[in-house]
Amino acid sequence: MQKFILILLFVLTLFSCGTDTDTGEFTVGSDYLALSNKVIMIDTVTVEMSTINFDSLVTSNKSRILIGNYDDPIFGKVKSDSYFQLSGASYALNNTGSDTEAVNYVFDSISMILKYDKYYYGDTTKVQTFDIHRLLQKVKPNTDDSNFYNNSALSYSTESLGKISFIPRPKQKDSINIKMDKEFGEALFQKIKKREITDFDSFTEYLKGLVLVPETSNSSNIIGFSAGSSKMRLYYSKYMADTDEESYILDYTILDKTKQFNSISLDKTGTLLAESSRLE
Repeated sequence: MQKFILILLFVLTLFSCGTDTDTGEFTVGSDYLALSNKVIMIDTVTVEMSTINFDSLVTSNKSRILIGNYDDPIFGKVKSDSYFQLSGASYALNNTGSDTEAVNYVFDSISMILKYDKYYYGDTTKVQTFDIHRLLQKVKPNTDDSNFYNNSALSYSTESLGKISFIPRPKQKDSINIKMDKEFGEALFQKIKKREITDFDSFTEYLKGLVLVPETSNSSNIIGFSAGSSKMRLYYSKYMADTDEESYILDYTILDKTKQFNSISLDKTGTLLAESSRLE
């Protein structure tokens, strides 16, 4: 009889301890708390996500020239133009003391030298093409804000001052050299030779700035160039000089990085992002 009572108590204890686990719930601290805290296992979860499109981002004073266009299957067609103002260390031809020496100098050529900064986006095995255009307005923000943004733009001449089609080698080569229009270079040279350009103010009044614009016919890559190392270089020499005599140069660089910015546009037509924005 005594053994039977012990067995009956043992069975009742097992059933009372297993009540919570049989229902799939686990009650924590029920002896001490009035509230029932439970851990329940679930096998599904919903995460809500969204994409935020910023209206504008500052692109001036970043020390990087971005040129090109790229067709991204998710983000759409990305295109980047680069605007900048130039300035020179000197606005005079080489002079060793003779007043008549400058008369004997003649214009040779003018080029834009862009130094790679090793940044690239897209397929660099494909050809990139872009043109150099002359700005029609000074590199100056339209508002009290001193910054330029990705949606900033300045008016420029439709005439190309230089064109290049090349396969980018940002990791292998140092720079690219774009031969610029001879008439443009000759006119600038004559302004300096005649002392019509003598300082930064007279130079920027004549040449307000330049913009590099990629062709949209081939969307393949966007390439980065160093704003601090790139330059426009004018070559000149003495009239009837010996063939082995070196040319003289005048370099014009992007001295003020706040006067260089990248205008970056995005066309989302036909992409998933365009579809999601319409659904919102």
